Parts: sequence; C-alpha cells; structure tokens
Amino acid sequence: MNNVIDTDAVRVHSLRQAFENGVEEIYIGLFALVMGGVYLIAFNVPHESTAGQVMAFGTSFFQIAFVLMMVAARKRINAAHVFPRTGYVVFRPAKWRKSMIWTFGVASLGLAIAMTIWSSKLPDLRPLTGLIAGAGLAGCLLWGGISYHLPHLNWIGVLSLGIGIAAYFADAKAAGMLWVLAGVGAALALSGALRFRTFLKTHPVMQEAQ
Repeated sequence: MNNVIDTDAVRVHSLRQAFENGVEEIYIGLFALVMGGVYLIAFNVPHESTAGQVMAFGTSFFQIAFVLMMVAARKRINAAHVFPRTGYVVFRPAKWRKSMIWTFGVASLGLAIAMTIWSSKLPDLRPLTGLIAGAGLAGCLLWGGISYHLPHLNWIGVLSLGIGIAAYFADAKAAGMLWVLAGVGAALALSGALRFRTFLKTHPVMQEAQ
C-alpha cells in the first residue's frame, strides 16, 4: 500500500500555521493602514499648496521605502522569533498561482485600457468605490477564513463590508476605498499583534535553535 502525501493539504496547513503567529497579519494590516492613511491625508491637502505638491511627488517614494522597510522587518522578526519556535517550509510557486497572477495582470491592463478609451461612455462609479472595495476585501477575507480555518478573518471581512456600506451612504466616493483600507488594515494589524503576543507565550524556542 502506497502512502501518498496530499501536498495541497500540507500547503494549507503550513499557510494556516503561518497566519497563526500573527506576523503576516501585522505586515498586511500595517501596509493597508499606512497606505490608506497617507492617501486620505493627500486627498485632504489642497493640491495647489506646497504641501499638496510635496505629497503628490513624495507619496510614491514613500510607498517604496515603506514596503522595503516592512519586508526587512518581517524577515528579521521571522528569523528571530518565529522560525526558532516552529521551523519553516519553503514551497515552489504553484502553477495555479502563476496563472492567477498573469490573469489578474492581463485583466487589470485590459480594464485600464478600456477605462482610458471609453471613460466618457462608462457610468460614474465613484459613489460605489468604497462599497466595491469593501465587498471585494470582504470576499477575500471570507475566502481566507474559510479555506484556512481562521474564523477571525471572517469577522474582519464583515467589518470590511460594513465600512464599505458606511462609505457609500456617507457619499465618500473615491475616499471610501481608502477608509476601507485604513479600517481593515487597523483591524488586521491589531489582530496580528494579539496573535503574535499569544504565539510567543505559547511556543517556546525549540532545543535545536537554542
């Protein structure tokens, strides 16, 4: 009788373990919170002012610097606090993931071209921006919560949808998406911080790592 290892089950288990320590949630949450907050500030600064011009040119550079800083911090935290307690597994990129990335890229490019060519003929979707963003993030969070058996992501998904609905009724337009990013980001960062604290208390460093 052959013992066949279910690689998909192993992958799901490892990803679930990765989210259990909270580091990924902190990383994703802080990124969404900071990006949403930065653009909310930029939206409320008069574009003609000196501060508005600085924000217009500096926001992109800040994004790059912040992402690089977060990537470096995540690597250090994992190396210093997570891997000595759990070890780690490295998977090769799955074919479906590559296909999904290419599909998303082509779809995004097609959408951008369509909006450029037919923007005058398309309906004004700005009032629905927050609602669409909230529903989209809610779908992703609910999928993650169900697929990886992480119920708290379901609740954050409900929060995302709630913020999107509130942004719609508040007529926040494009800023609604930023409020969704900031709100969901704050919830993820807080949830991740609490889980990371629990992880450190309940997972001693393995003997081999000492």
